[in-house]
Amino acid sequence: SSLNVDYVHTHDQNDLGETDVNLPATGAITATNPRPVANYGQVAMITPFGQAWYDALEIQYRTSKLKGFQNVTVSYTYSKSILNGVTWYSTFSGTDRFPQNYGYNPTHTPNNLSFTWTSAMLPGKVQLSGAFHAVSGPPMSVAAGIDLDGDGNTSGDRPKSLPPTVGYGDVAGQLALINAFRANPCGYLYSADVKCTAKSLPPITASLLSPHPSISLDMRLTKAITFKERYRLELFFEGYNITNYVSRYLTSTNNMTSTSFLIPAASLPARQLQWGAR
Repeated sequence: SSLNVDYVHTHDQNDLGETDVNLPATGAITATNPRPVANYGQVAMITPFGQAWYDALEIQYRTSKLKGFQNVTVSYTYSKSILNGVTWYSTFSGTDRFPQNYGYNPTHTPNNLSFTWTSAMLPGKVQLSGAFHAVSGPPMSVAAGIDLDGDGNTSGDRPKSLPPTVGYGDVAGQLALINAFRANPCGYLYSADVKCTAKSLPPITASLLSPHPSISLDMRLTKAITFKERYRLELFFEGYNITNYVSRYLTSTNNMTSTSFLIPAASLPARQLQWGAR
């Protein structure tokens, strides 16, 4: 048997993202407040303004000494992933004049548990193996859906104090700010010069902010038939997600001014069964 324990820490600096370098010094872009180079629109410059941190405790136990099993492995990771930047180098930070990129990384999945095993030979020379996986759901990215600062870019705009992802941290505060924004989106403009036609929407429920874990139990029955010394036939029957757990992984939109904001739109595959021979 063996037990491995590891601690991992990484700190990325100067992560890349895009910034519009053709903006007026202050205020919204208007006829009386044009871009500095008027015959150009948005000018994207890739800039090293981001940072990221990752910490994890990784534990793995492996044994072949458990009665009735040939091999058993249990692995668990507890981690934290923080981002102060954007997730891709060609992505804008949203409000260039008031960047607020600090929050949980969209890849943040704090708990990750896996359990795999292979049984000893069962009656009829059948072998059973399986794998169980349970992973915390990631936080969800959110955006205002409207241009709050008048820079001509709606991507990544959010009300002040709302982090780029929600579902971890001060979830009650995130929910309150989201619902206040939905009730009066035009009240959160960064500049009085920005035009806004967004309409008020009803509040969302706290359940839409809850990260949805991914859980799966996969199992396989195998029977090997040997013919003389040179030939072997292996029959198998296997199932994936045999508990038929619904793991949500996509939402319809992260736009807070949409009626379908954060409503689940898709899930990982349902139970699948198959058999075969080789």
